[in-house]
Amino acid sequence: MSEEQKPSPEEYGAFVKGLELTRVRMVQSQVEAPYPISDASTVSIELERDTQFLVHEEISSFEALSRFDLTFDEEGADEPVGTISVTYSFLYEGDMVDEEVDLDPYFEIFADVSLPVNVWPFVREFVHNASSRVDWPKLDLPLVKPGLEGDPQ
Repeated sequence: MSEEQKPSPEEYGAFVKGLELTRVRMVQSQVEAPYPISDASTVSIELERDTQFLVHEEISSFEALSRFDLTFDEEGADEPVGTISVTYSFLYEGDMVDEEVDLDPYFEIFADVSLPVNVWPFVREFVHNASSRVDWPKLDLPLVKPGLEGDPQ
């Protein structure tokens, strides 16, 4: 997206200020742990994320569907020791959700800046909980820090 198509910081601020998070739900989850993990410090995690937005103009809202696919590798292992996939739906209501506003430029920024702050704690908790349920050491994902180098998002 070109710079001229992006909303200004003031326009984006007005967009976010007018939003209310009205529902959070898990849509899908899958945990595969075919191999045990003995030590969390020997595990590396590969993360892939995909976000889709569904606009519901009739109720001035949009749904952000965020899917996270995590692959766990352990030092010395020939193949991944496990995977976790989880998708959350976040429903936001807002003043600017109508047919007259092109929301795509806002969604592009929202997916990288605002949404991770809302969804990442749910992903962290799910991975922490799921890792203990499959008898792995509890795995703590790092904090999300949008816009900073090394951000897991």
